[in-house]
Amino acid sequence: MTDGNKSLRIDWFDGTVIEETRPSSSQFADEEVAISKPQKALDIERKPIGFKRLLDISFMKPPSLNIELANRPGFWLLFSSELKDDYIVLIVKILAALYKSLDRGEKAKVSFLLKTKFLESTFLAQLQDYLAKLPLVRIVEKRLNMQFWDDVESFYNNVYELFQGIFNYRDYSNEFLSLLNDLIETAVSSAIGVQEEHSERIGEHYYTKILELKEQILLSISQGDETIITQNKKLDINSFRNISIFPTKEDLLGDPLVNIQPNIIHGAYSNVEHYLDVQFRLLREDCFGPLRDGISKYLQNPNKRRHENIRVYPKVRIISTYLSANKVGYLVDIAWSERNSQKSVDCTKYGFNKQLMFGSLLLFTSDNFNNILCASVLDVNPGLLRQGYIAVAFDSPLSKNIFSQKLLMVESEVFFEPYHRVLKVLQNCKPDELPMKNYIVDVQPNTNPPSYLTPDTIYSIQSKNGEIYFPVLDNSQWPTSDLFDLDQSQMEAYNFALTKEFVVIQGPPGTGKTFLGVKIASTILKNLSLDGTPMLIICYTNHALDQFLEGILNITDNIVRLGSQSKSKLLESYTLHNLRSKRKSKYGYLYASKRSEMEKVFNEMMEIQTDIDKCGKELLCYETIKPFLNLELKSCDEDPTLAWLFGNEKLAVDEVNDWEKECEVSGTETVETCFSEHWALKEIDSMKNSIKYVEDITDESMDRQKMIEKFQLQIEKIHQRLDCFEKFMERQNEGRKIKFELIKDLYSLSIDERWDVYFYVVDLLKNKLTKKMEELLSARSSFEKVPIFPLSRVSFRPCPTPSKFVLEHSFVKGV
Repeated sequence: MTDGNKSLRIDWFDGTVIEETRPSSSQFADEEVAISKPQKALDIERKPIGFKRLLDISFMKPPSLNIELANRPGFWLLFSSELKDDYIVLIVKILAALYKSLDRGEKAKVSFLLKTKFLESTFLAQLQDYLAKLPLVRIVEKRLNMQFWDDVESFYNNVYELFQGIFNYRDYSNEFLSLLNDLIETAVSSAIGVQEEHSERIGEHYYTKILELKEQILLSISQGDETIITQNKKLDINSFRNISIFPTKEDLLGDPLVNIQPNIIHGAYSNVEHYLDVQFRLLREDCFGPLRDGISKYLQNPNKRRHENIRVYPKVRIISTYLSANKVGYLVDIAWSERNSQKSVDCTKYGFNKQLMFGSLLLFTSDNFNNILCASVLDVNPGLLRQGYIAVAFDSPLSKNIFSQKLLMVESEVFFEPYHRVLKVLQNCKPDELPMKNYIVDVQPNTNPPSYLTPDTIYSIQSKNGEIYFPVLDNSQWPTSDLFDLDQSQMEAYNFALTKEFVVIQGPPGTGKTFLGVKIASTILKNLSLDGTPMLIICYTNHALDQFLEGILNITDNIVRLGSQSKSKLLESYTLHNLRSKRKSKYGYLYASKRSEMEKVFNEMMEIQTDIDKCGKELLCYETIKPFLNLELKSCDEDPTLAWLFGNEKLAVDEVNDWEKECEVSGTETVETCFSEHWALKEIDSMKNSIKYVEDITDESMDRQKMIEKFQLQIEKIHQRLDCFEKFMERQNEGRKIKFELIKDLYSLSIDERWDVYFYVVDLLKNKLTKKMEELLSARSSFEKVPIFPLSRVSFRPCPTPSKFVLEHSFVKGV
């Protein structure tokens, strides 16, 4: 039921805990003392690593192996060279362990390296030649390849594990599968030859496994035939695995009952695929049915103030990309309609409601739902909401002209986040991975004992009269309920939970379910030592979880609490954050290096996002836009952009005061600005204060009046510029009518045309910044998520919504 080689790893950006593969016994037993960071950074390796380093790596296990290889360029350089025999043996062992630790299709830095450095190299051809010559090796030559001859059977098993790992990891072309099939045939012939010629022992299990793999590969090749592919494509159109998790136009405006089958409440499902299909479609309809009804009624009467099942925001606009913490998405102005109709907008109402929660489903349309964009709320930031903005993540890429469109936004009142998680798990679940299939799908009426119990297993349980020992699976020898202070129904549940592998215990509040749960967990922990198979406990509330965990502390302190909402002082030292901070590993410098790289990338992304924000809210300096203009602006004592856009290119030198020279040319690529609403209002306040100061300290009435008039003229000029600035900034996302390439003289243009040219140039700069952002996003996604530590015996997790029993699917698989 559980897999003994699973563990945790954490995403440094958002703190999510996901599953990682590792051996059942701790490989960190000798790693309590951190070692110093190498003097030379791993990333600057320019030549293949040597044999001693390769041998050291071959003794490593995941996840330390994964981290080492992801940060060891010298290992991957081996694949571009001719390899000695011992190198081939060690590399096979390393790659077999590496592939075994990866989930199918897993995207990580090491996965990318396997694809680009290993599979595209000549290593498999070298391996095939090596396998073919092994039976022909003379006795005197064996000393040149002791890594093989010291343990022949292990090498062939590693070869099988490598081929199995390669095959399981992803789909391949028929050409590659044929190559893999040839390699298997060579491996079988090689093993037989080594047995016959050198009298080496290789168990029958090896041949059974590798020939089964050969059959799987041949089946995949036959299914890859063009005719079968065509048939499969036709069949797959309606497969639940190909249905969008987000709603489509057909879901919202079409027939709601298409392909929806009722849940089977009497009898079994045909197979796992049938079960997953039914549950996926029912859950999806449960989520989107109310949304469909709400949109249908809205289209019948869009002028109603309130609508059933949906919340409508009539005029919104997507204004820019958004970046905060680990979140990358888009910023939506939900108060855009109000901003257009009023000078000042009160957006505080958005910051004090329970709408627009993290994960809420949003639909955007500009044509009454003939075309829709689906998104979910990305960041619940009260500061943003109070300004009338929300951050969202779209499920598909956006076109460039989306920023100029007026959109209708609809929020579903059905909370989408838990549905989203469960639907993804159902869609990605493999038929052979569904736990308890024989009970859930096949509806097997008889419940088997847990696989870790045998008829001879003896349990020790503390009773009122002392310690009691009895064979746990022999009901006739179980003690009576009065010895445990349990009533009859509690005793039956206690017995059932300890002797059956699939149990549901239910009852009204106050019947002792939590008390009994703690007793069951304590009994199992006390009597069983299952390395690598931790117990996962999920509670509906944080309070219930804390109560449960405090009860378990009397049995073991080898626990970890997931989630950060614990209010128990006793549990502070058992939270994931605190345990991680205390852990020392001799590979700690790799974790620190990786985190440093990720933080560096994130900081660069934040800088670019700041520059993109400046483009939409402030006026850019001439030196910033000059590379995109092609034509030069005239020099003057203020920034040329100001004089050009505000029609003041004949400005005299003595008319300009120091406070208008906000932007000093830096000559760098930094986006500099020379005018903004914030700056203008601040400058006006400063000048008004200066007028008061002049009135207080100046004696000469003539001088005082001149100075006051000068300040007032400057205030009036800034007011005029501010009005002009606000007027044109509202138009920045509208279409450009002017043909930029035909312009010969920037000063022959009208003010409207000048602003059109300015916005055209700003768009070019934003495109450049966006491209940089995309490159950084790609770099960020290439970083492998960092492992934490071997699982404790007990892992606790709060379950804030009924549907969030999913947790992270990969984490649950590990437990």
